[in-house]
Amino acid sequence: MPPSVGVSSGSLPRCARSCRGAVSQNVSMHDFSRAHPAFRNCGQTVVMRERVGAIIERDGLILMVRHRAKDSSGRHVGNDYLTLPGGGIEDGETPTDAVAREVAEEVNLHVTHSSFLRRIEHREREHPGATSLFRVAVADGEPWLGSDPELTCDCPRLVGLAWIPAPRRAEWLGEAAWAHLKVRLS
Repeated sequence: MPPSVGVSSGSLPRCARSCRGAVSQNVSMHDFSRAHPAFRNCGQTVVMRERVGAIIERDGLILMVRHRAKDSSGRHVGNDYLTLPGGGIEDGETPTDAVAREVAEEVNLHVTHSSFLRRIEHREREHPGATSLFRVAVADGEPWLGSDPELTCDCPRLVGLAWIPAPRRAEWLGEAAWAHLKVRLS
């Protein structure tokens, strides 16, 4: 099962914990029962971003959202990359609710069913977190590019949609799954 989400108060980060396992007070937690390998015994407080990703498959293809990366100025004018529709879990939201909301926001499709597939921890030192992957069924209709309401600049972040060949189911369950979460384009 995916981790549950609690409600935090104020503007505190939703998922924070000490590397030694002590939970920061007044912050809701997902189940982080073991220390994140990149931060074990460092003594820092680490913000763990919990996100969801939707695997929407049709005719052997999966739907991906084309994003534009930030450059050194902080604007979304960098290189493009593809990701599964998805994003961060909001306070008080379940992962299942988050995947339905993100699919509606990014690709304008209505989720009719979702099933949890697996959770992948991000081992990047600067951006630790995890993505809960869901296989998603959607109502009939064609996807069209939505928006990212969390975006605060006037530059486009979501710039297109693409259907790409779907990885085999076993790839989503193995170590290769990480490579399918973000596909860099040259």
